[in-house]
Amino acid sequence: MIRPVEPKKGLTFPFNREIEGRTITLKLMDGSEHDALTQFSAKLNDEDRLFMRMDLTKPESIDEWMKNLTCERTRSVLVLEGDGVIGYASLHQNKLLWTRHLGEIRLFILPEYRQLGLGRLLAEVILGLAHDNDVQTVEVHIPRIQPDLQRILQQMGFMPEALLANWLIDPDGHTHDLVIMAYRFNEKVRAGD
Repeated sequence: MIRPVEPKKGLTFPFNREIEGRTITLKLMDGSEHDALTQFSAKLNDEDRLFMRMDLTKPESIDEWMKNLTCERTRSVLVLEGDGVIGYASLHQNKLLWTRHLGEIRLFILPEYRQLGLGRLLAEVILGLAHDNDVQTVEVHIPRIQPDLQRILQQMGFMPEALLANWLIDPDGHTHDLVIMAYRFNEKVRAGD
């Protein structure tokens, strides 16, 4: 059974973790990582890219990511082994909108590094960043065809909020349903009061 996540608040970056004999570094992105992300994107296969919000193999997607970092609409954490990027987590929030209390997270780990606990660590780190940035509710968007991921997120404390039919379109032009799940920091907000 997967236990609920505990957001890691007030972290200082970068920091290292030993995971199964590997030294992993978590680094808060500062906008200088364009080349590192380009190298990372070259490792992505079609299945990896299928449901990514942006196709990171396109230079303009990485350019947009860097722009969002400098505008402070995005805060991202890279997971590094040595100098190589093996995963990331991002918090997307626009503090000027009436939804400024909401943040969306995105998380990805290269397949060969999955099942090591990195996903949970990244979730705790990015939820901590969300909390530190006054986010009250964190949302995550999951394709409906990934029920195992939905189950894991629910066990971590995320709850299903909405199902949007035919909301996603894959590179082959097929549409898919989108599930929106949310993690609420405030118990009063969790209860819907």
